[in-house]
Amino acid sequence: MQMTGAELRDDGIQRATESAETASPGWAAEAYDYVRWFAKQGYEFRAEQVRDYATKQGLSVAPHARAWGGVIRKAATNGLIRRIGFASCSNPAAHAAPVSCWVGVRS
Repeated sequence: MQMTGAELRDDGIQRATESAETASPGWAAEAYDYVRWFAKQGYEFRAEQVRDYATKQGLSVAPHARAWGGVIRKAATNGLIRRIGFASCSNPAAHAAPVSCWVGVRS
């Protein structure tokens, strides 16, 4: 049976996150803490900003940047953040692809 686009996306995110955990046990939990920190700041952000900041703070670089998709999705599912729109990715290799903009949800 052929997988749907959503299933392929979810499978890719899961595999990327598992790869990051294999390379650096505890990576996903630590990455989530950085998302939580950004959420508490009260301003709009993109996953690439969290990723860049976390790396500068010492978080190991995941073998695949898509591992951040699982972390961001978990934060959104848990009600920590919500999507407020889209912006162009600042990474030149992404060719200005649209990416989600997020903001923390105040509790």
